[in-house]
Amino acid sequence: MFPHKAREIFRDMRDHEPVLKEERQGRAFVHLFRHSDCIQALQDHNLWSSDIPEFEELLLGDAAILIQDDPPDHTKYRIAVTPWVNQMTANASKLMKTGFDPLRDELNKDSIDAVALAEQITTEVLTLFFGFRHNELECLKSWSSRFGDGVGIEFLEFEGENVETQINFVREMHVELDDFLDSLITNPPEPIGCLINSLESSLGDQLLSRALLKSLIFASGHTLSGQIANSLEVLATQGKEKQELLSVNSGSQSRQIAEECIRIRPVFRGSHRVAKRDSEVRGIKVFAGDYLIVWNASANLDRRAFNKPETIEPAGRKLRHTSFGSGIHRCIGATLGSQVITAIVSQVLRAQRTLSVKSSTPAKDPWVDSFEALEIAVY
Repeated sequence: MFPHKAREIFRDMRDHEPVLKEERQGRAFVHLFRHSDCIQALQDHNLWSSDIPEFEELLLGDAAILIQDDPPDHTKYRIAVTPWVNQMTANASKLMKTGFDPLRDELNKDSIDAVALAEQITTEVLTLFFGFRHNELECLKSWSSRFGDGVGIEFLEFEGENVETQINFVREMHVELDDFLDSLITNPPEPIGCLINSLESSLGDQLLSRALLKSLIFASGHTLSGQIANSLEVLATQGKEKQELLSVNSGSQSRQIAEECIRIRPVFRGSHRVAKRDSEVRGIKVFAGDYLIVWNASANLDRRAFNKPETIEPAGRKLRHTSFGSGIHRCIGATLGSQVITAIVSQVLRAQRTLSVKSSTPAKDPWVDSFEALEIAVY
């Protein structure tokens, strides 16, 4: 789904059919497009569950522990992980304030390979955060690339003739990730060693602590890299005068500008839930077992919630975007992600260079908004 086409579709749905129910291969899917409906659904665990049966097989359970479980289990896991995440985020933040060397180098050129740059910066952040060593980073980059290339539409839609092939592929990739974890846990970098000790002390369960570590590693790299490239693209589409105005205010508003970039183009277009009981949403009947799709990419551009939704307007935004989720399932790495994008936005605006998109090739994943290639001109 190409970004501009997707935005037109989302706008039409928000205006004319904000809740859509459809049947596919014997399953009912309920789509939400407006900000208010999406926020409510993300927070209402009495009606909508994160515990989706297909995820047990498609994501093999232990890799989705922070995504899938409902309260009170999810709350227990979050309490166990949060102190370590906060400490590592604080440590990384101090170093990020000076900026990223790869970005500084690219801003002195005529154009930026935004995808390659995003991967370089992500490598720096993961090294700061997890303490990964060179061989571990190379292993993870290879694994993440092959996983991303191998998981297709059928996997994410839970349907189609290739689902079994996809499940087998995912299972093999998890075996490889488990082997990586075995090696990592045997001789962990200091930050990961601290996490393991903290989790096992809090949970008293080695399998749970391993699953939480796997969940963090599983989600962090690809998500952060995609959001970096997306945020650079958002800045580059704002126009010369707007970028100059943002540069003037970058000192006091860089965090708000970064949040606007994350809002306008989130990495995850949507997220899934499943109905626990029969109900009704805007006159649409929902039955227990129906699937819900919360369209973040639509909610974040809802003009009912955000004035001039596709423009960076750092002042006066009162409502929270859905890019990091909402409620207990708000992304555990949201603060770190925001700080990385803030550091990048601040560094670009301080350099007082103007960006514009030269060329772009969207990735093919219907759920993850990212680029196969993105070239940005620098003036």
